[in-house]
Amino acid sequence: MKHLLASHGVRGSLLSVGAGIAGLLHLLFVPSMPAGLLALAGLAGGLWSLYGRLTATQRVAITPEMLPALRPLPDGKHWQLTEEVRYHSAHLRQAIVVPVGFVTDFASVPWWLHWLYSPWGRYGVPAIIHDFLYRTQPPGISKGDADRVFLDAMPKWGTHPITTQLMWRAVDLFGATAWEESATRLRGAACLTKS
Repeated sequence: MKHLLASHGVRGSLLSVGAGIAGLLHLLFVPSMPAGLLALAGLAGGLWSLYGRLTATQRVAITPEMLPALRPLPDGKHWQLTEEVRYHSAHLRQAIVVPVGFVTDFASVPWWLHWLYSPWGRYGVPAIIHDFLYRTQPPGISKGDADRVFLDAMPKWGTHPITTQLMWRAVDLFGATAWEESATRLRGAACLTKS
């Protein structure tokens, strides 16, 4: 019953957002100040309600069992692992071991979206694994593989399905720059060791 009510609440929020958008589209063709204000109010209310419902699971306190042991770094943004993280990827058919000493910033969420998604949450450990794969680019693992591991790992740590899809779409669409920067850095390091 609780799940049914929750999904009905999300549906109601989406209907409110849809009504607001429809009102704004109507306003484009039939300009009217009161209708425009009502449409904006409906859209804002629907978005706020939807935000509350979608992020409710992300606002749950992070328990010590959900994260590995970490040490904050002086910059206030990065953390260093003080214990390794192990994850078996069904997609790669192998274990991924993130070593002690690895530095992470968790999920690379732009600062202007922190009100909606913080850099850490139930997707924190999958983000560490994803960071590790991006930065080390093990042989035979592509950007798509790293993104797929992130997608598959999030539900195992209890990430909401909608959040899982949003986070995965974000790295799929916008992660190419980070992947290429790591590839360039790794090529540079390889050239230095050969000299």
